[in-house]
Amino acid sequence: MTEHPQAPPPSFIIAGAMRSGTTALTSWLRLHPQVHMSSTKEVHFFDRHYERGWDWYAEHFTGAEPGAATGEATPNYLYHPEAVGRMARDVPSARIVILLRDPIARAHSHYLQRLSGGKESLSFAEALDAEEQRLAGGGELERAYFSYADRGRYHGQLERLFAHFPREAVSIHLFEDLRDSPVEVFRAVAGFIGVDPGTVPDAVGAQANAYQQFRSLRVRDLSGRLPGPLRRAIGRFNRVDVEAYPEIEPEVVERLAAEYAAEREPLARLLGRDLHEWDLWDRVSP
Repeated sequence: MTEHPQAPPPSFIIAGAMRSGTTALTSWLRLHPQVHMSSTKEVHFFDRHYERGWDWYAEHFTGAEPGAATGEATPNYLYHPEAVGRMARDVPSARIVILLRDPIARAHSHYLQRLSGGKESLSFAEALDAEEQRLAGGGELERAYFSYADRGRYHGQLERLFAHFPREAVSIHLFEDLRDSPVEVFRAVAGFIGVDPGTVPDAVGAQANAYQQFRSLRVRDLSGRLPGPLRRAIGRFNRVDVEAYPEIEPEVVERLAAEYAAEREPLARLLGRDLHEWDLWDRVSP
């Protein structure tokens, strides 16, 4: 697959990293009048559904106005070993947006997502102990679900991306910048994908995809089958307010910092910044 004149390809893809602000950025871009986001946020075409073919993929962009910047956001693409190669073959002119997060905080956020969804029964430290065996013995979904530490090894993932796309076709931002300066990052991304950076929706800066806890996972799952108003009412009752993420044990922070230590200098050179914004990693780094 190389050319698809019957279905214009997306002009940009938010390709990663998972738990690094892609949901928030996607929700804000969806409000821009010159942007048409895919009907499903995570289409997973280039990683999980490639065999379904281009026509299936193109259906997710139905209704785009002529001249609109069309895009999708599947944060697994950066991590998946084949996704960026497929993207380069099928959408070679696409602009690629990457968000990166302190890999220790990212791993913990990923773990909490699995935990709150009832898909993880181990402690964070135990899950890290089990990760290598889980990834070696599992399939694609296991790699997506349990790659807490491995997914934070960004340098090799970015080198793979740059082997397929020129540096000028890739815009990289930090989650921490998106959190602290959302308007500035939004404007930078808007300009990069070719839409008016002066049009900033009021929602820019609002939190999306936050960590949640539930009184009952069974009630949460069952309520998904109910009509919208009733589902939302039950959801409000079933959710537990969480003001902040649980703390990571200091020994786990040190363990992950040691695992990522060899990444720091080459990644900083690749990004052209010293990454002092990554507080957890920076706290125990020399």
